[in-house]
Formats: sequence, structure tokens, C-alpha cells
Amino acid sequence: MTLKVNDKVRVVLSSYTDYSKSHFSNQETCSNFSPSDKEIKLGAEYSILKIKQADDGQVYYILIDSDTDNYLNTVHSSQVIPSPVEVCTFLQGDEVKFQMNLTNNDECIIKSLVRVSNTDDLYTSVFKVEKVLNDYYVFLSLNGEYLLFPIKWTDLIKI
Repeated sequence: MTLKVNDKVRVVLSSYTDYSKSHFSNQETCSNFSPSDKEIKLGAEYSILKIKQADDGQVYYILIDSDTDNYLNTVHSSQVIPSPVEVCTFLQGDEVKFQMNLTNNDECIIKSLVRVSNTDDLYTSVFKVEKVLNDYYVFLSLNGEYLLFPIKWTDLIKI
């Protein structure tokens, strides 16, 4: 799908590797969206103000909060998906497991974050939803230990 100026998008990174490499690893980007924000928030919905194409062909979007007209940062085209999206159906306190749909790279990153030793443990461990972030990401805990890393709710299944 080709996006154009004024289209609504959600900031959703394509992989957990992208999250760790980008400015989105800043704790400020992992808070719930509010209209006074100047920093782009993970999972939040924005409008495309302008589209830029770099000399190497890469596409970037300048985003704006359409409710307040706050101009925001520029993001790479791989960091947004068209909106509306199916929003998170989990509630705080729900128990979830990872779906078997992670890439090998994402699997490795998440295993190290949640401190499980093998892939089977990642998919059999029961996590608790601690917080839903901007209707798309969730923060989890495992055995009472809060994980400071946002997870796409679509990578999880309620048990």
C-alpha cells in the first residue's frame, strides 16, 4: 500500500532489532500518547504531513498529530503501518504467551530480554500484561519481574 500526505499511520516497528537500534529505545517514547507530546510515541496514531525520498531511494515521513497540529520527527517508512489497525484486546492482568510467529532475530532478542535459555521456554512461559501502550504495544512481567521492553500485542496470544 502506498501512503500519501494526510494518511493516518501508527508507529509500529517492523522488528525488535529496529527498536533497539532506533531512538524508540528512549523511555520517553514508551509512554502513553498525550496531545502535548513533541516526541513520537510507539503505537500512537499520526497523520503524514510530508513525504521525503532520500538520494538512495529510502522513503521517510514527517508526522503530525492531526488533533493538535504538533509537528513531530521524521520516521523511516518501515516504522509505520497504515491506520486504522486492530487495537490490543488484552487488559492489564491478562495472561499471555508468545505466538509461534517470531522471526529468528526477534526470537533471539526477546529470549535475552526475558532471560529464558531456549526457544521452547519462550513459547511455553506465561507472561502477565502489566500495561497497554497506545493500544498496540504491551509491557509484560514474568514471575513477578517487570520487563522494560514493549512487545507488539500481535506477537502474543491470550491463555
